[in-house]
Amino acid sequence: MVSQGAEDVPGVPFPALRPGDGLRGEAIGEVVMAPTSSGLSPGDMVLHMFGWRDYAVVPAVQCLRLAAPLPDPLGYLGYLGHGWTAHAALTRGVQIRAGDTVFISSAAGAIGSMAGQIARLLGAGRVIGSTSASAKADRLVAELGYDAAVIRGTDKSFVAQLREAAPDGIDVFLDNVGGEQLQAAVAVAREHARFV
Repeated sequence: MVSQGAEDVPGVPFPALRPGDGLRGEAIGEVVMAPTSSGLSPGDMVLHMFGWRDYAVVPAVQCLRLAAPLPDPLGYLGYLGHGWTAHAALTRGVQIRAGDTVFISSAAGAIGSMAGQIARLLGAGRVIGSTSASAKADRLVAELGYDAAVIRGTDKSFVAQLREAAPDGIDVFLDNVGGEQLQAAVAVAREHARFV
């Protein structure tokens, strides 16, 4: 089982998962059909707690209709707790100071795509993200407020790319993946840098 023994750990807030189970938690779905008395209509976007799946039969009373549709699926990430996770990491895990250089790994992911924008709003002077593809890197810079992006798996070493993007070092690192990105962040960190 995916979470074998989890039911025996005090405080674990979920039942054990078995192979083939859908992941539980917040998900966004489009209403396909709903009773007329529900107040929902086909095409409405709703938030529910029945997890990610292609189709779900969800009691209408357990759906929260989302406001006007957002321009792109990336915009829905804030509804799914990822904005809260990114905000908590950057305000409770570390505190961003005005002008800080912030490096966020997996910046094109759910948490990272929110974290870059939040870091900027909290006063970061420079925001750098990592990703796995040049198209994602372009989007980080063009649409999500990142100043620079470093790309894993290229001919140029990751640490060299990070040094180039942050020539004076980094002050804050939001680590979503570990590995070579954590090692690079340690190598490029300024004295008194904060990691979360």
